Amino acid sequence: MLTNYAAGLKAWHILHGQPWLVDTNSLKCCLEGENHMAPPSSKCLLRAPFTPEIIACMKSLLQLKEPLDAAVFACMSMCFWCMACLDKFTVPNLKAFNPSKNITHAAVTLVCD
Repeated sequence: MLTNYAAGLKAWHILHGQPWLVDTNSLKCCLEGENHMAPPSSKCLLRAPFTPEIIACMKSLLQLKEPLDAAVFACMSMCFWCMACLDKFTVPNLKAFNPSKNITHAAVTLVCD
């Protein structure tokens, strides 16, 4: 849990152009210590990943003519496929960013009908 929190803080600093003044080795030691000291009850067991077959099975159990079921399926399938294609929407690091290939703030507009 703290690993995600620390990664989020680092991402915030990078995104806002602020220096990340945390020593990498010290942070690593803190996070490893937290991991060893956490009680077993706070750790979740690994679960089987969602697959297209599981989503198809869930779809067969839904009534897609019902608004709630249609919304649940739409949300589930969009989340799955967006995560599956995440590498197409993100860059592995800041140096790999290419403004002619990747979207920038300048390219985002708000249009109202």
